[in-house]
Amino acid sequence: MSRTTDNNSVEQPWGWLVTAAAFTVHILSLGFSWSTGVLNAIFLDTFDDPALDISWVGTLLFANMLSSGVVAAVFINKYGCRVTTIVGGILASSGLVLSFFSPNIYFLYFSLGVVSGIGGGFSFLASVTMVTHYFDKRRSIALGITSSGVGFGQFLFPALIRWLYQSYDWSGVLLILGGVLLNTCAFGAIFRPMELPKTIGMNDDAKEEERQQQGLHCAVFQNPGYVCMCLNNILVCMGLATIYIHLPAYGESLGIDGNKSAMLMSAVGLANLLARSLIGVVDHYLTNRTFHIYAITFVLTGISVMLMPVTSNYLMQMVFAVMFGLFSGGFGALLSLILAQIVGLRHFATAYGYILLFEALGTLSGGPLAGFLYDITQMYDASLYVSGSCLILSATLVIVPYRQSCRATDGLQIQVMEEIMPMNRYKPEVS
Repeated sequence: MSRTTDNNSVEQPWGWLVTAAAFTVHILSLGFSWSTGVLNAIFLDTFDDPALDISWVGTLLFANMLSSGVVAAVFINKYGCRVTTIVGGILASSGLVLSFFSPNIYFLYFSLGVVSGIGGGFSFLASVTMVTHYFDKRRSIALGITSSGVGFGQFLFPALIRWLYQSYDWSGVLLILGGVLLNTCAFGAIFRPMELPKTIGMNDDAKEEERQQQGLHCAVFQNPGYVCMCLNNILVCMGLATIYIHLPAYGESLGIDGNKSAMLMSAVGLANLLARSLIGVVDHYLTNRTFHIYAITFVLTGISVMLMPVTSNYLMQMVFAVMFGLFSGGFGALLSLILAQIVGLRHFATAYGYILLFEALGTLSGGPLAGFLYDITQMYDASLYVSGSCLILSATLVIVPYRQSCRATDGLQIQVMEEIMPMNRYKPEVS
């Protein structure tokens, strides 16, 4: 079966507008979420609670954003990406507004960590799913552009948060950010639903499979490559969470000014922005190298993290932050491509929803562990070494899905291709 082109292709001009909207949704959802390390440093200066207790705010935000992917997948399969994104935007904004009234750090667990976290997860998964289904031949480029919104958000939000903090207290900052994140709804409205094949003419087995798409099922866990990617994501998020939650506080622990420490996070975001777009383009032209690029980037990411404790010099810390941002860009740019390849597009939303649950497990482990080690040692060195080790180890788990993808004659791979090709015929609704 050949790929469809011209008028029957899903790669219509509207798809690039969808990509631009998804890019912005990534800025507002993941870009903000991955910048909460700046808020973590502010909370450390504001509250008298231990670093471990305070770190749970950002950790719960990440964890709920990721773990909500399972529920978000059900919403996507039943109501579509547009509705799911708008619901996510409302929840994310509402959580930040509620945080304005927070009397202590523990209320922020619920308002910022749970409500805003779930909202961000809904918007994120819906935007990734929408772009993945809109593109075929240029999918890696479109997803690279989309995921680079995370880097742009990481560059934008730390500076914005510190600037707002000069004029308002922490609660006023959160209230303003609540208004900013409400814009997610406007961009989600651009996600025109896809016209999916109906059950007319299907046999009973096909109709039953179609009904299963409206909910969740565990068939993806019969795929060994997918299981390895779940384990890979646990280790990756254990390593990433340490940096995203604690990097500004780590900079301040070295005696670096708070504004300069926030710039470390902005440097990560800017480098990540460039890397995700570049990696998407490189993967488009380097055929069958997705798994190689993905694994290599995490070895290099781990090395950059383990180099941080070597010196307290601010310029060198900035260099390591840029290295981290560049190499970790492979995560957002390539994960969707790998999942689409090993499970097929028909199961993509469900597979991504489940894998976000494993990412939440990694985040729940990595962030608090780093705070716990700091409370014991009053230094972040041990946390950074553990983080780097997890990132390097995660690269070894890519071997199984890579070898599976190479067996083009394997029955599972044939099934995946049969699922992918019909999905390429889906086109946007005209109305």
